[in-house]
Amino acid sequence: DSKAALQASTITRPHPGHYLTDLFHSSLLKAATAHPAMDRVTLRWVPGHMNVHGNELADDEAKQAARGASSATATLPAGLRKSLSCSATAAKRAHLARLRREAAETWRASKRGRRLAAIDPSLPSTKFLKRTETLPRRHTAALIQLRSGHAPLYKHLNRIQRAPTARCPACNVEHETVRHFLLYCP
Repeated sequence: DSKAALQASTITRPHPGHYLTDLFHSSLLKAATAHPAMDRVTLRWVPGHMNVHGNELADDEAKQAARGASSATATLPAGLRKSLSCSATAAKRAHLARLRREAAETWRASKRGRRLAAIDPSLPSTKFLKRTETLPRRHTAALIQLRSGHAPLYKHLNRIQRAPTARCPACNVEHETVRHFLLYCP
């Protein structure tokens, strides 16, 4: 009851779930051997809701399978009686998603992660990584320093005891913060 499955039945190169296509072809070969008068099989896709009796039965079976109901093991083709193979691509994707989720949780629980959450709660951000992947490392580092407030400006340098004052040396009016340096200092 799947147009994609019908199209996949004609593909000969390996693809995800190819073992199911192989199982289908071996079943056809067995049927042709058992019934020599059967010289040709035609597969057709029928649009849903066309009141074709066989299609309605296939729809019902597909819905039951989607809900987790399965046919009795003895009535299944031999190749489907054991559990189905897991797609390597799907397994890799699930593994990477789990790793990303765990890394994000570890980051948020870390001291640095909690501190940077006050600056940018979206961290760790794939958006930032994508936007900076073509930049030289020094430019990316400068952006991170500006974003986190750890740029070599007097406010930060004074906080880490590397400057005697936090005042801006150019205007000597306000603290030299990133915001002041970029937007307000004359």
